[in-house]
Amino acid sequence: MHKHVLLLVSAVLACEGGTDVDTLAPGAERLPIEAEDLVDESGKADGSIFDHALIMSDALFEDTAYLTAAQVQAFFERTPYDGRRCFLADTVEAGLPVSQHLVNIASEFRINPLVLLVKLQVESSIIAAAKAPSSRLIQVAMGCGCLDGDPTCAAGEKGLVPQLRCAARVFRWYLDDLAAKGQTISGWKVGSAKKTSEGISLRPGNRATAALYTYTPWVLEGTGGNWLFWNVLQKFVRQFSALSPNKGWIGGTCSADASCAYLEPICLAGAGPAPFCTKACDRYCPDSTDPGTSGTFCADLGAAMTGIPGGFCLSRCDSALHPATGGCAVGFTCERAERFGEPGVFKDVCWPGQ
Repeated sequence: MHKHVLLLVSAVLACEGGTDVDTLAPGAERLPIEAEDLVDESGKADGSIFDHALIMSDALFEDTAYLTAAQVQAFFERTPYDGRRCFLADTVEAGLPVSQHLVNIASEFRINPLVLLVKLQVESSIIAAAKAPSSRLIQVAMGCGCLDGDPTCAAGEKGLVPQLRCAARVFRWYLDDLAAKGQTISGWKVGSAKKTSEGISLRPGNRATAALYTYTPWVLEGTGGNWLFWNVLQKFVRQFSALSPNKGWIGGTCSADASCAYLEPICLAGAGPAPFCTKACDRYCPDSTDPGTSGTFCADLGAAMTGIPGGFCLSRCDSALHPATGGCAVGFTCERAERFGEPGVFKDVCWPGQ
């Protein structure tokens, strides 16, 4: 059972941890974990492998622009669960659809809406639900504010929107504490060993991972916990990335440099594709551990597109991300390129069309 601490902070009730659907207190009402969520996503699509010390990147965790309300609404209307429509697609509260509430809350607390979507499924399985479950389950959908031994979550904030707000608020609290104090309320620190509730010692690789273990201090590989969060994250990103691969990453579309979530980004407008994320390079480029992203390569793109000699990072051809277009997004072609600064080293990259 998860350990939770209920704290009063600035007269607002917040929870120290949530409750996975597979470890709710005896007698708690719940939906069963969706069978598809237990199918191991490791190695699928972009080849991501579960690392219990690095659940997702900080940049992805805090990318508030990752999804629009329209994209979340479309996701509710056609979920990864055999394409069935989630009842949330038709749910309106206080005059706004749940999709708009979710994005608004994520923006307010500077959290990726995707994090709330994944956590909602992990905690209550309701995104996979075509019909609305009982109101009692919806009232505690994120497990936020729930104490051990209380399946009714009597002390928590009740309702779907309040639960989303509670989860976003405590995630922001954890991240701010990590930045200001170096640890969360329950002692999770980046790079410092701590045992999970099942006794596994791990060192969180970043703030996002420390925050996730503060909310849910379990790994539970193959059955729940943060493994389940990671596994569902892969599934959800795969559906979103089918429309926008490499979102916020090298090779992804962009509207400005700030659209690219890494250091020293360049949103480059060329002849052929829409503006895309790149960066200047000298032999090597960064790679991302986030799902839905391809590998990168430092190619001599500068002279070809801008007349300025130099290397620029391009995405490598990836048939898993672009199965219908030869491994590259529309506007790019998969071509052999030589590494800038290292003659004789070649890779297949997505070259901007001319």
